[in-house]
Formats: sequence, structure tokens, C-alpha cells
Amino acid sequence: MAASEREAALLTRVAANHLFLAQFEPLRAVLLSLRHRADPGLSADFLRAVVAAGGRVPGVLWSAPPACPSPSHLAWLAALELAALPSTPNPEALRLKAEFLVLLQPISDDPAIGAEASEILRRLLDLGVTRLKREVEGGGEAGAGAEEANVSEKDLRGLWGVFLDNALVFDALCIGVSRQIALDGGFGVDVLLWLRWNVQLAHLDAVKTLVVEGDLDAAAGHLRFLCLDHGLEEDEYK
Repeated sequence: MAASEREAALLTRVAANHLFLAQFEPLRAVLLSLRHRADPGLSADFLRAVVAAGGRVPGVLWSAPPACPSPSHLAWLAALELAALPSTPNPEALRLKAEFLVLLQPISDDPAIGAEASEILRRLLDLGVTRLKREVEGGGEAGAGAEEANVSEKDLRGLWGVFLDNALVFDALCIGVSRQIALDGGFGVDVLLWLRWNVQLAHLDAVKTLVVEGDLDAAAGHLRFLCLDHGLEEDEYK
């Protein structure tokens, strides 16, 4: 075995150790060494495998920061590294799809939202992982109807309370969804449109309810989250 091959094998084993300990910064340093000193293709393949799995790598010991606290966090960090490589064809779409996961995961994991809401958000996360995997593997919009997204509009309508309790996160998430859709209108886009639409409906409903109750200050607090570009007809905002 050549020296470069031995070095590549050693660095790959070290990278795997850091991965299973959820230690991303040491993992990143090892992959940089692998890229510059031994096998740049292997380094990129390592990142692609992690991102395509949505960070859901069996055996990883998740823990609090500075280690990665969740699969979505790992996928997001790996996606940022992968997006920086010249060989990545659509880095913006990759970043946006990984960002969707890292924003949604903490809310999905919060026991305060209840078991039913958590299950719906987990299915929404699954959809996000599928879209991310298709991006990494070059699926794009082709074959968008081949798989079923296991989230209905009715499911999302039942999450209005969650949307309101996490308004800032879902505002950022919907902005990212709009940018995602502009780049990839393939698998699961109908669910993303329903999500964006229901977040708007939740805030509109809250405004109407609070106005009726006479709490104009609280009603005004929801106005910042209304956006004419998020799927509702203009007349619905009147």
C-alpha cells in the first residue's frame, strides 16, 4: 500500500471516530487534512454520505454542544462544508435544505408540544431529509411523484399553536422554504407550500381573535409575521 493510501486510511478511521463521538470540529479538521494531503474525493464522499443521511448515522453519541446535539445539527454542519466545495453543483439549495432540518429538529424534540404534534413534525423532518438526500444524490425535480410525502394539510392545520409558540423559528423556516421552492419544486413541495400557508393562517387567526378580545397590542405583535408572498390571497389579509 502506498504512503498516501495508508495516510488516507488512517485519516478516514480517525474521522469515523470523531463522527461517532459527534465531535464535528475535530472531524472537520481531519477531513481538511484528508482533502489536502491524501484523497480529496474521499473527503467529499464522507461529507456527502453524512448529509444524504440527514445526519442520521447509526451509533453516533449525541450530546450537548460543543458536540453535535442532533442528527439535523450534524447534517447542517456537514452541508456547509460540502457546499463550500467547488464540486458541489447547487450549494445554495444544499444549505437551505439542511437549514430546514436544523431549525425544525429542536421544536420536534420538545416534549412540551405534545406527542401528536411531535409525530407530525418528525414526519416533516423525514420529508426534509428526503429532499436533502435527493439534492446530494442529484435527484433534483426528476421523479418528484415517485414518493409520497407523509404529511397532510390537515396535519399542518393542527399545528397552529406550535407555529404561534415558536413564531420566530417558523418565520425563518418559511423564508427558507420560499427560497427552497424557487430552486427545487420537486418532491414534497406541496407540503412545504401547505406549511408556509398554515403559518400565515395561524397568525391571521390570532390577530382576529385578539382584536375581538380587545387586546390590540398583542394582535399587533403578530403583524410582523404576515407576508403577502407566503401563499394567501391578498384579500385574506384585509
